Amino acid sequence: MRMAKVLLVGIDGGTWNILKPLIADGRIKHFEEIVAEGVHGKLRSTIPYTTLPGWTSMFTGVNPGKHGLIDNMIYEGGRYVLANSSYRMVPMWNLMSRKELKIILVNDPASYPPEPIGIHITGLLTPFTSKNYVYPPTLRKEIDRIANGYIPDVQREYYEALGKDFESAFNMVEDYAEKIYRVSRYLLKNYEWDIGCVIFTSTDRLQHFFWHRKQYISRHYQNIDEYLKEFLNLISEEEANIIIASDHGFNGVHEFFYINSWLYRKGLLVPKKEAKVTKGFRSLGITRSAVIRMLRRSRSLYKIAKSLTPKSVKRLLPLTERLQVDHEKSSIYAITNLGLFINRSLIEGGYEELRTKLMDEVRKLKSSEGEPIVKAVYRREEILFGPYIYRAPDIIIIPRTGYKVRSELYMDFRLHSPPYNPDYGISPTGEHAINGILMAYGSDIARGKNVDAVIWDIAPTIMHMHGFPIPKYFDGKVVKEIFSGKSKLSSAPIKIEDHAKYKIIRRIGALKRSGKL
Repeated sequence: MRMAKVLLVGIDGGTWNILKPLIADGRIKHFEEIVAEGVHGKLRSTIPYTTLPGWTSMFTGVNPGKHGLIDNMIYEGGRYVLANSSYRMVPMWNLMSRKELKIILVNDPASYPPEPIGIHITGLLTPFTSKNYVYPPTLRKEIDRIANGYIPDVQREYYEALGKDFESAFNMVEDYAEKIYRVSRYLLKNYEWDIGCVIFTSTDRLQHFFWHRKQYISRHYQNIDEYLKEFLNLISEEEANIIIASDHGFNGVHEFFYINSWLYRKGLLVPKKEAKVTKGFRSLGITRSAVIRMLRRSRSLYKIAKSLTPKSVKRLLPLTERLQVDHEKSSIYAITNLGLFINRSLIEGGYEELRTKLMDEVRKLKSSEGEPIVKAVYRREEILFGPYIYRAPDIIIIPRTGYKVRSELYMDFRLHSPPYNPDYGISPTGEHAINGILMAYGSDIARGKNVDAVIWDIAPTIMHMHGFPIPKYFDGKVVKEIFSGKSKLSSAPIKIEDHAKYKIIRRIGALKRSGKL
């Protein structure tokens, strides 16, 4: 059976809330063509519906409890660490590249460093100053030339510009998206590939801060639509198939609820002690982040201050406006916005009894205007399954649309506020939603059909499209409904491969990363 090429285009935070009105107005003709002539539907994301767990589930075919990247911060080895790709399961790219399939992956937001899986360009997890964003590294100069200076993500200047000039900030996002497009188009046209993937994270960066200014979001999607035109021409030439998917959706947000302040007021959380001088600096708004932000206006002044300021002074300056939580002395606390960790060494009575009581209380949380803010509360094992659920909070909280549960702890122990980012003094107006987008179009794809799926269905579907056996441990299924009845893919049997082989592969990968092999 002939295996057509597959191009996966990721739209970070892509949402029908934006796309449907633009299609109805005739402003994004190529998205409209795919909806009319191909397959479209909702793609249900992970819980939490954020970037790392979402894209990782799409690429690994499993839920976060199996792949390990449950949130931006995870509990591992008795401490809380920043999640990165060294903590996760092997993605489909690695499995397929071992069979000598040629892969081009541009702006991968869930991996760092780049891996030898073909051509691999990393995104979000790449350190700001790092030039190690591409494998093979010999391509870096070529990519920089094509992009006129490639960047793995929007830079700090974007967030600084948001507080001053929306048009300037918008242009930075546009420039970032164009770099991704130019590099991906060049690589797909000039290098051999069987599976291509390009991910536009610019949409997410824009929607967080421009949700109240839809004209900018509309302009950006219209530009993405023009990029899509080129990708459609490409798959037509190659007789290939294209899948468009997002890691989550998007909605507006108008209020934050600070869950750690609520726990503090209940006597369940203890802030870390700090020197009186540090408290004084914080009360005056003098923090390291504020000082750095001010000094960066002059690069030379920043370098001088950085080199001459004694370490003792740096230690006395609080890092941010936020207080730190003493995890060892707190019974209950939040590390991220996902939910609550229970310190079992400090609780009195039964763990399950306390968890049930807390969940009941969380369900009753109210907004500043007395409206309920919580949509659902879960025990972690109710929605996550696999060997890594211990990395997740004991209680997972899903807020209602328009609200965001936050883990920050401020000196005034506020419970509510309008959305606010203290590091840059800006206000986000958009927030993630659980339902993203799914579209497909091409020589093997059905026409004019509505198909919904789950985010971990993408990996097994793409693997099936190339005749690959699906690992037995996958949670996702092949979405056969997207295929045309005339395509052999619709009737081809789904091959399943035993789990044991991938346990060995994963162990070998871990030994290689640790330098033991």
